Order: sequence, then structure tokens, then C-alpha cells
Amino acid sequence: MPAVPAHRVPHAPRPGLRASWATAALALVATALVACTQEVAAGLDEPDANRAVATLARAGVDAKREAEGGGTFRVVVPSGEASRALVAMADEGLPHPKTVGVLEAVGKNQLVPTIESERAGLAVGLAGELDRTFMRLDGVVVARTHLVLPGDAPLREKKERGSASVLLSYSTAAPPVAEADVKRVVAAAVSGLAPEDVTVVLVPRAARAPAQAAGLAHVGPFGVAAGSAGTLRLVLAVLASLVGLLSVATIALTLRLAKAREARS
Repeated sequence: MPAVPAHRVPHAPRPGLRASWATAALALVATALVACTQEVAAGLDEPDANRAVATLARAGVDAKREAEGGGTFRVVVPSGEASRALVAMADEGLPHPKTVGVLEAVGKNQLVPTIESERAGLAVGLAGELDRTFMRLDGVVVARTHLVLPGDAPLREKKERGSASVLLSYSTAAPPVAEADVKRVVAAAVSGLAPEDVTVVLVPRAARAPAQAAGLAHVGPFGVAAGSAGTLRLVLAVLASLVGLLSVATIALTLRLAKAREARS
């Protein structure tokens, strides 16, 4: 008499399958979050990136710093807040313009540099180094230094005097540095230059009317900033889809188990 084949009973999902579902869910959520961010600055060094993030935090924008590789960083914000972020950064003069230092300026793009080109490059490089120094001061938004190096031609009877002019624009209530201190810094950086040869102009930055706080948008029972509402809706939609798929799979498995029990009885 032929043997009656035993009914196959479906096995419960393996732990590896549950882990795959969790990994897929996290991947979908991460993709949704990345798709809803926008880059507002790139190629920044670490101090400038940190300053940009702090500036945007004060403006109520949720900004994040991300490494690009090679020691540079970029700043990303939710897509809905990109315009407000750009305005807030512009108010603080961010990102700072790239300045040329002494090493980059002297003898640049010249096979046989002349004395005049060497002096001009040295002046540009020193001015760039001074700009970098002044821009590290809290509150300084714009720093511009112009140098005329003292003459050192040996055949001239009277040595030409050098001069310098420094323009500092600041966003704080009071100047972040005293005029006399600026003169001393410039004179110490340029050989043969005296503090009285340095002209300093300190300009307060016009205060912008305070921006209105971003209105709240309601997504279901949640109240979030208007710029983040789209991100939250997308994340909730992805999570709802995953819950729906898991519910369908659970119901299908339950029905199969019920049929298997009826077949055995």
C-alpha cells in the first residue's frame, strides 16, 4: 500500500529574513532623508563649516556638516529651508572667500619671476594672510587688507615708505578688535612698516530686520517647522508602506498555517 505523503507545514520566518526586512526599512528611511536635503555650501575647511552650522542653528535651521574627503566639508539643510539658510549665511559673510597666502602668491605661474613680480606677489600673499587672521575674530564678516611694501631699491637716495589699509566689517554691537590693535598686527607682519602707516576702517554691518519664525505645519498629530513637513510626510509614508507589507505577509502566513492545521485534522 503506497505511503501517504505527509503534509508540509510552513515554517515560521527565519531570523535572517526578519533582519533583512529591518535592513530594508532602515535603507528606505535613510534614502528618504537624504533625498530631502540640499547642499548650501561645499569645500569648506573645518572652522568655516562649524561656523556655518552654528550660524544656521541660531537662525533656526537644522544644518549638518558632512565630510567630503581631503579635509573639506559641506553643509546640508532640509530642502524646504535652503532659501532661509542661504540668507542667514549671506548675513554673516559665509562662506568666506578663499584668500591667497604667501606660498601661493610668490612666483605663481612664472618660470623666471622678476623682482617686481616677487614684491607684488609678496604683498598679495601677506594681505591674504592678514585677512585670514582677521576673519578668525568673532563678529568679523568681511576683512580686506591692501599693502604697499616699503621700497628697498639700493640705488635710490630716499627709501619709499610703505602703507597699508584695512577694512573690517563686523556684525557685533561693538567692534571686535580695537583700531590700535589692528595697526600693531599689520605693522608686525610687514617689515619696515610702522603702525602710523596703517589706515583702519571699521564698518558695522547693517542689521537686517529679524526674520519671522518659520510657521508650524501639521502632519497628522505632529507639529513641525514648515520646511521639515515634506521630509516628515515622506518618512511617514515609507513607514506606513512597510507596515502594510508586513501586515499582508502576516495575514498570508496565518492563513497558510490555518489551512495546514485543517489538513492535518
